[in-house]
Amino acid sequence: MSNHQGNLAYGLPPDISRLLYTNDPRVDYQVAEIKNSLSIARTLRDELGLQITQMQMDVLRLQREELHATRHISRCEFALAPIRRVPAEILAEIFLCYVDLLGDRPECTDLNSVWLLARICSYWRVVTLSRPELWSLCSFTCSAPQKNVVPLVRTWLENARDRPLSIHFQCWKNRTDPSEHPDNRLCTTVMEVFAKHSAQWSELELDVPARFYKDIGALATAFRRRIPILKKLGMVSRGFSDGSIDLMASPRLQEVSLSLFERPAPVSLPWTQVTSFSGSLIAHRGILNDAPGLLDCTFYPSKMSGSTQSLQLSEALVHHRLRHLHLHAQSLRPELLTLPALHSLRVSAADISILGSVDRMLQRSMASLSALHIDEFLASLELSALLAAAPSVVHLTVCAATKLPVSDADRFFAPFVDEGDTPAVLPALRTLKIQGLVFGAALVRMVHSRLDCALSSNYETISKWEGTRLEALTISDVRHTHISHLLRMKDLEAKAGLKFFDESLSGVRILGASH
Repeated sequence: MSNHQGNLAYGLPPDISRLLYTNDPRVDYQVAEIKNSLSIARTLRDELGLQITQMQMDVLRLQREELHATRHISRCEFALAPIRRVPAEILAEIFLCYVDLLGDRPECTDLNSVWLLARICSYWRVVTLSRPELWSLCSFTCSAPQKNVVPLVRTWLENARDRPLSIHFQCWKNRTDPSEHPDNRLCTTVMEVFAKHSAQWSELELDVPARFYKDIGALATAFRRRIPILKKLGMVSRGFSDGSIDLMASPRLQEVSLSLFERPAPVSLPWTQVTSFSGSLIAHRGILNDAPGLLDCTFYPSKMSGSTQSLQLSEALVHHRLRHLHLHAQSLRPELLTLPALHSLRVSAADISILGSVDRMLQRSMASLSALHIDEFLASLELSALLAAAPSVVHLTVCAATKLPVSDADRFFAPFVDEGDTPAVLPALRTLKIQGLVFGAALVRMVHSRLDCALSSNYETISKWEGTRLEALTISDVRHTHISHLLRMKDLEAKAGLKFFDESLSGVRILGASH
């Protein structure tokens, strides 16, 4: 250490420097040496401090220059990126294509949804933030823990500005016990954010635990006040039976869906203005009476107390405006219903009790039924009677849910063949769609007979034709239908100009590849 100090301006001789670490007595000249060394060291320290400050300022200056250079490099690389060489009109097309891929329920918290559009380039960011309609579709599903959920939802709604909002809110956890929900407070907070924008609700779909309807003050308040532009409402029960929701102050509400209700829904709605309803009859038994303007109605199974039986009306009813009716299995037996304006009907062939009552309803209604859709196809006498009661059907769709033998299809389509003195079933048929059905020779003969006037040059054959010529045939997922029948259909298409939709001729080879 003494050697080190000896090289410094404030260094001390060895005999004096040892006094810095001992309690030995000091004489006057030693004290003077120590004081002189102290003064020199202090002066040097101050000078070094000034030099260090200057060097720190130089470092900051160099760091700023480095930052400017880095930013310039980034801007230059960005300008040279391939996307910057794409014309704006092509970028716009790519933008629109990606928007189409987002679907109708983009998640507010999904960073790969609309948020991603704003991170591609400055051009896309400007367009994304300037188009509030991109943010008007708002979907939230509580799932795995996420970060910044509430700020994301709030910013999403702010970006929508004053556009009408289509909201889908699903809380699939905590359907029974609120204490078991790890994100209980989060879902409550997000729902409160949505509720603050109730004046902008145009479509609202709620799939939440029953407690949401009565425990969240903001939601209850939103339901009590006027919701001026709400047009479509969907509610899933999840055990909702207590309390009451009043939506009478919704002057534009027209479409209502009440799903999975096992009891009458405790909801007050302006039924007189509703034009579309889907749900079980048990949710609102008086729907057909209370909604005289109803145009479209879908009834789902009424799962009440474990019952598997379909429900029926308690008294005869005539509904003068209903045009479209969809009856799922175990839903509604309409034997007491008269629908003179009925235009299209969709029914499950698996529920024989409903088929029989539909037959009687059609005979009594005397409506000009134009479209008939048969789900869960099963050949039966009841289904044949239904077809006989609907001679005006122009468009027929037949879908099979399970693999059926070809004999079932042959037995079903045999009465459609227009030949001999026996009147054919559905003489006005113009378009036929078949899905998941193994068909055989009967369908081929039926199609051939419906095209007979185009295939024949015989005047008598043409003059005898009283039915409407079949114009279009769609076949998909024909399973084990023999390739010969498919090729025969293609031959009819070529000769008679039949519109045969089967994903082109290559589709036929794919459909028949198992043979």
